[in-house]
Amino acid sequence: MDIRAEILKEHSKQNSEAIAAWVVASPQRVAQLMDLFLHDEYRVVQRLAQVVGKLADAHPQLVMPWLPQLVQRMNEPGVHVAVKRNVVRILQYVDIPEALHGDVMNTCFDLLADPNETVAVRVFSMTVLDKLSA
Repeated sequence: MDIRAEILKEHSKQNSEAIAAWVVASPQRVAQLMDLFLHDEYRVVQRLAQVVGKLADAHPQLVMPWLPQLVQRMNEPGVHVAVKRNVVRILQYVDIPEALHGDVMNTCFDLLADPNETVAVRVFSMTVLDKLSA
């Protein structure tokens, strides 16, 4: 499967679930998905955010090696809100390595303090901050 071509065909829950299910079968597929999510153009990244979220929900261990890059990506200027929303949502449910605690907390505080940020991103940020403060 060509992940990029497949996600551009249709933006739907079913398509995202099918891609996530296909990716799970191989570490090389996870690397391919993450490379696209971290480096491709705006529309591809936006649509793949849901796939990455579904992958992390079902198999959080598969996204753990990518956490530093995911945190960095959501801090990039102009990143689509779907990226921030899904990365912060993922951070609620995974064990965040101690080396990332400072960066994640700073990012979550910034997202929470931004009155223009979406409600979902702000609420997920609160949950992550609560988790890290315990």
